[in-house]
Order: sequence, then structure tokens, then C-alpha cells
Amino acid sequence: MRYLKSDAKKPEYLANVPEQRIREVELHDLFKLYASWDAVEKVQEDSFFVKRVKSIPNGWRDLRMLRAILEKLVNAIMWTIPAEKVEGVARTVARMRYSVTQGKAVTRPNENNEQIVAAWEIDALVAAAHQYRCRLCDGANCSKCKLGKALDNIVAFDREGGSWSMLNIEVEDE
Repeated sequence: MRYLKSDAKKPEYLANVPEQRIREVELHDLFKLYASWDAVEKVQEDSFFVKRVKSIPNGWRDLRMLRAILEKLVNAIMWTIPAEKVEGVARTVARMRYSVTQGKAVTRPNENNEQIVAAWEIDALVAAAHQYRCRLCDGANCSKCKLGKALDNIVAFDREGGSWSMLNIEVEDE
């Protein structure tokens, strides 16, 4: 990679590609590509995952090809950036940490009419339903109340034999 070797020579196929300043949004996209390359590089080192990839016909070849293509692309992009900026990008890349996080819960209806909902949304719904409906209920037997049954099914909350109307659940307004 260009940023790793100060004496690197520009590849012949990039001879006519001019250097130009890189904007911040472009820099973030370059970092994403670099992170992709780095992730594939690390996957190749993971012996457990490598076994799985190798079990797929042409899987190992495809993974190495993906790594090579990403490396070639990132390197080519680096040759479009002025030398003084390349040094700064190299310092940034050396300090970067990449993380993958799971997004918010998705809704996928299935044949049972079920869906995935975030816990905080359920908590807010239960608290509001309890405050506005159960306050009107006599609270004698929640197992006969449709709302009480629903709350029992979706909330892991021990009423200790009492009713929902006897609980002190507060609704937080945002």
C-alpha cells in the first residue's frame, strides 16, 4: 500500500490519474473501504472461519480475490491523494478501530402474526397500558382481563399473585 512505503512508485495504469484534494466525506468513504479490506484480512487469519469458507466450493479463492481487489482499490485511491495528505491518512488509519453493531429491532411478520419489538418500546407500552387501563379495573383477577393476559404474556414481571392494578408502574414522558 502506498502509505506503508515512502519510496513506492505510482503504478503505470494510474499514470494519467491526477492527484486532487480529498473532501471529508470522501475520506470517510475511504476509511470504510479500508475497514472492509482490513476486515477481510482479519477473516483470513481466523482459523475457524477459514475452515467454513474453505468448505464452500471456490470460497477460499473468492475471499482472497475480494481481499486483493479491495487492496488494489484502496491503494489506487491513495494515489489520487496528494502526498502530504497521504501521511495524515496513514497516521489516522493506524489509530482507527472498527466496530460492527446490530441495528434496531426489525419487524418481520410471520405465519403466527409475530414480530420483533425493542424491549424499551414494550416497557413503555406496558407502563402506559397499566396506568390508563388497569387503574379502571377492579384488579380482582388479571387472568380474566384481556389486557392482563397480554401483559402477562409479553412482560417477564412477577406480580407475586397480585394484580396489575396493584403495581406501581410509572410512565416516563420524554
